[in-house]
Amino acid sequence: MEFNHNLAKEVLDRNGITSTYLCTTDGCIQTDTEEWMYVINDITGKDPCRDDLDEEDYNTISNFAQVLDRMNIQLF
Repeated sequence: MEFNHNLAKEVLDRNGITSTYLCTTDGCIQTDTEEWMYVINDITGKDPCRDDLDEEDYNTISNFAQVLDRMNIQLF
């Protein structure tokens, strides 16, 4: 799946990572949060807590993270 700024923002908003959320976290997303797990589920179609992620899933997550980086949103 190819992501752009608008699609990434939609995914984040849909999963509770809004501009308000990002303001309170200085533009960072902690990757061990429930919200981030919802994002992973949204972009891969898999529950990262129960399903095995494959290489394609990791590529999708990496592509999404690259778009976030271009949006000045950091993952930690």
